[in-house]
Amino acid sequence: MRTQVAIVGGGPGGAASALFLGEKGIDSIIVEAESFPRFHIGESMTGWVAETVRKWGLGDAMLEHQFPVKLAGTVYGTSGANRYDVPITASMGGAKRRQVRTWQVKRSAFDKMLLDTARERGAGYVHGKALEPIFDDAGAVKGLTVRTADGEQLTIEADAIIDASGRKTWLSGLGIAAKKERGGYENQIAVFSHLKGVVRNDGEEEGNTLLFYREVDHWAWLIPVDPEVVSLGIVTPVSYYKSRKETKEEFFYRELQEMNPNLAERVRGIELVEPVYATANFSYRIPQFTGKGWLCVGDAHRFIDPFFSFGIHLALAEAEKAAAYMADYLDGKLDGLDDPFEGYAEICERGMDTVQTLMDSFWANPLGWGYLLHYTEYGSDLLDIFGGRIYEEEPLPGLVKMRRIVAKARASESDADSEAFASVS
Repeated sequence: MRTQVAIVGGGPGGAASALFLGEKGIDSIIVEAESFPRFHIGESMTGWVAETVRKWGLGDAMLEHQFPVKLAGTVYGTSGANRYDVPITASMGGAKRRQVRTWQVKRSAFDKMLLDTARERGAGYVHGKALEPIFDDAGAVKGLTVRTADGEQLTIEADAIIDASGRKTWLSGLGIAAKKERGGYENQIAVFSHLKGVVRNDGEEEGNTLLFYREVDHWAWLIPVDPEVVSLGIVTPVSYYKSRKETKEEFFYRELQEMNPNLAERVRGIELVEPVYATANFSYRIPQFTGKGWLCVGDAHRFIDPFFSFGIHLALAEAEKAAAYMADYLDGKLDGLDDPFEGYAEICERGMDTVQTLMDSFWANPLGWGYLLHYTEYGSDLLDIFGGRIYEEEPLPGLVKMRRIVAKARASESDADSEAFASVS
């Protein structure tokens, strides 16, 4: 079996890689161990992702799936009464930012749709577990081995490999990419499920992402994913979770009632449609994730935080950039370099660092961050970042301001919230 690019992982990063490669006339084969559809969180989409999905001609399919339309993300304060919105925008190809509609998605359906689309448009597919890359005498990729779902072992000859294995971090686990390092949110745990019977906002706000804040590192998300079901999760420090000495189900139900009054009003008469899941230490970074003929996309090298809709965004945006670099690599334009994809890695890190700053400044003080967005000259830059301008070589003034907020918060942890707010008011 032969292809130009072998892609490990059939989630959004892998499927999008195949689609972007196909647009450039590059053959690919996707290797995926799991059977789709499968449960996954990270259901919210940015405006840039929505515009990309429309560009692929999948807008009608999104409507057929009845994915909720999202106009904004809404943040509720500790009392549950005060709120502010983060409107959905998109900046495509350097064009001026504009407000758009995006979707929330049930990942089981969305991921399968994207994978099916990639296959329909020419990507090969192997249902099996990727074992190891194969390198030539010069240390460059020349293929990989796979154990199929039927138990057979096969070899795929390939000129390059994209690791889109998500949190499995395939190449890091093999010691080819660098070891995984804990990220900035390593001491948190997320407890979550899908539920029916949850009260959403009214009218056009029905599909919005809702965030309920209690205190630093303690908050909840509510994301509608179809006409009946919402994704609902509680994020807390691991120490607090352990101190409660509860099962994850007991912890989840109690927190729904206690952590925020607004949330408590929405969860009367709820019904689980998925088990209660828990995942800890979910933030990480792999500092070196490219090499001769291989690179990692999205969660395969870094995961920051589940809020603000950047999970799918980073997977698709990096897949687009990976395809461009793969085209140059296959054309011989990157020959002679120790790491042909070093430029790709620099771009990805710049984007991830921008999102990290966005997260850190928000959690330093959500009230102050909302003030920065809505009442200062930096608000336009924040909306540009939400719209997809995360890879700028020259940082936007709003990004510089957020970095100062984070630096002040870290310099005075005992009074981080008040200093962050004072810096923008």
